Amino acid sequence: MTAEREPVGITYDRLRLGEVEELLVRRFGWKRVVEVNAGGAKAKPSLYSLGFGRAGCSVDLAGGDPGAIEDWRALGLGGRVSIVDPDPASLTGSAGRWDLAWNFVTASAGGGLSGAIRLLASLAPWVMTVHENGLHFGRPWHVGLHALMGIEWTHGRWADAFPGAVGLAYREAGLSTVDAGFFDAPGWPDPPGPRDIRMHLAGIAGGEDLVEWEAPIVEIYRSGRVPGVLRLLRAWERIQPPVVRMLASHLYFHVGREGGRP
Repeated sequence: MTAEREPVGITYDRLRLGEVEELLVRRFGWKRVVEVNAGGAKAKPSLYSLGFGRAGCSVDLAGGDPGAIEDWRALGLGGRVSIVDPDPASLTGSAGRWDLAWNFVTASAGGGLSGAIRLLASLAPWVMTVHENGLHFGRPWHVGLHALMGIEWTHGRWADAFPGAVGLAYREAGLSTVDAGFFDAPGWPDPPGPRDIRMHLAGIAGGEDLVEWEAPIVEIYRSGRVPGVLRLLRAWERIQPPVVRMLASHLYFHVGREGGRP
């Protein structure tokens, strides 16, 4: 098994994702959350919902990693998280159990974006998805690296990463857009290159169970101390004009609801 420590870029991703989750919980009052396909996406699995747990939600991880539960417990959140069967039939059989069904960056993989959004919409009245931002200035670089190295593109259709395509999929699923936005804009391309290619060539990408991960965000949350470099990146992101943030953000979130606005 390979040992990997998540680099500063992923730690910043996690920090900003958690802040977005906590902000949305305060705004919309969600209490029960299910994360569908709670995988690692080249990082430690089953930690993407930590922000929801920290905001007081109970969290079910569909297809979650039992090993990650130790990190939830280390943060005093073990009583708020559980792992559930990821099979769609099992999930739909529990529909009505959750306020929010959400996914992190894998919605456009496999059966495609529209099918993934429809599944989420069948589980809860609120749906949230986070996507690799198709407008990000480094996206062509990422696609080009895969082509240059002869590595299969495994990140879903590029077209599905554009906000317009995401909004259309929500409408097709009978959901009205309630909120959306760009975040995680440290200023460099995503990914910078060598780490992504190394993990693909080593067979790690898409096989997070082959890696023993260390996720610094756990210690940051436990101690309450955010490293200076992450505070600097966050301050830089906050002062970016909207058009800069749109092109510089690695991630884009979209929130929809049955029946329109609350």
